[in-house]
Amino acid sequence: MSPQVEFKAESNNDLSDRFVAAMAPEFTAGPEMIAKPNTRPGAQRKHIFDFEDGARIIVSRDVLEVMTSVHFSISIEKGPIFDSLSAAMGEMPDTATRDERVEALENLFTERILPRVHDLAGFEVPLEVLGIHGMVYHAVGPTKEQYNELAQAAGAKEIPNDS
Repeated sequence: MSPQVEFKAESNNDLSDRFVAAMAPEFTAGPEMIAKPNTRPGAQRKHIFDFEDGARIIVSRDVLEVMTSVHFSISIEKGPIFDSLSAAMGEMPDTATRDERVEALENLFTERILPRVHDLAGFEVPLEVLGIHGMVYHAVGPTKEQYNELAQAAGAKEIPNDS
């Protein structure tokens, strides 16, 4: 488990300015990350994007079995977005199944929080939703090369080389 990094809301401009730099280094999940939790992206402020309404997005470029891809972990803290999600979940009928509740929660994350990735990037980033695990929503995006092609076409910032 990574140490919790204090929630620190920033303006959208400040978040956008550092967005692509957060994707420069590669991370490989494995024994080293487990042994040294401070090495995880979620333990490093440069990978954490806290919004004024309580949304938090952790951005990293992760080495997966088949490719290296951009990874987004999205969670919510106390604040307007949390209140909004709680209210929507509270409106579900008592007879709703666990699967129905998870689907509703995934839809809320997809509709209300995921578009922020596109706003930070300056273009629509193709994302594949992996699902929700412990109230953290996970999605993966393109490889660095694919991302940079899309960014170039949109006139947006590209992922720099890791230095």
